[in-house]
Amino acid sequence: MRRAMRYAIAMSADHPVFNAHAVRVATYAAGNRTTRVALWDADGNVLLSQQLPTEGLAKKLARSPQDEADDKGLTRGYDVVAAGVVPEILSALDEKYRGLKKIRFKRFRRELPCALETVPQPAEKVGDDRLAAALGALAVQFDCPWVVIDAGTAMTVNSVHPAKDGAPARFEGGLIVPGEALALRALHGGTKQLPELEPLPPEAQAPAVGRSTEEAMRAGVRRAQAAAAVAEARAQLEALGSGARVALTGGGAPALLPELTSAFGAVHHDPMLVERGLFAAWKAAQPAEPPATA
Repeated sequence: MRRAMRYAIAMSADHPVFNAHAVRVATYAAGNRTTRVALWDADGNVLLSQQLPTEGLAKKLARSPQDEADDKGLTRGYDVVAAGVVPEILSALDEKYRGLKKIRFKRFRRELPCALETVPQPAEKVGDDRLAAALGALAVQFDCPWVVIDAGTAMTVNSVHPAKDGAPARFEGGLIVPGEALALRALHGGTKQLPELEPLPPEAQAPAVGRSTEEAMRAGVRRAQAAAAVAEARAQLEALGSGARVALTGGGAPALLPELTSAFGAVHHDPMLVERGLFAAWKAAQPAEPPATA
């Protein structure tokens, strides 16, 4: 148990639901500000999940002699799947796990295929997070189109069509705008007097009229973010046609959920949509199990 847990970096090995023998895959989704690591069983149940600050994570991932010892001590190996938008984290994961005998390291879209036709070109420039979130939405419901909103450092709003009539599922592309924290940093960095601020708490109401510079900035950015999410999602829903759904993920999702729900009704909010897509990609690559015999 403790050996497998060490690969998940600082998760509690005493967690009551964790069983090292149940782990089939660990996923790492490296974002600009946070990296989420999750442990999954073969059925797609999350055994453990943790968010870690991306800054400084590469050093924590540095391979040590203990990794070799732990690898030898595992009674059963498992896969590690990595994706993300921070190259140094992906390189650090590659260096940590590559060459261990019982840990099979796979980079999303390199050793692990992405079962999406990617319309934007060049396809290799499309972020892992955008494609994995689209796969995650299709894993929730495979037979309908999706608008997938990922409210992270940048907010992306993307369209995906399901597989149909033998054609693969298709990632159509989407739109990218600054997220709340990035927009506030841009206001501070691009002006002489505007202060450096953190966003409003997710549950806070953004007034229509700010009564201070700080309130005007925070409320303005929050309202602009929500208005952009609703407008961009509405346009993409119309383009996708009837039956399309909206999925929402990312650290900024709780702040956007009320506006999106008011605009569209049911919205599928899943903080682990990217990770769910990575698991779906891993699952699709597994050999088919032989039929049971009587």
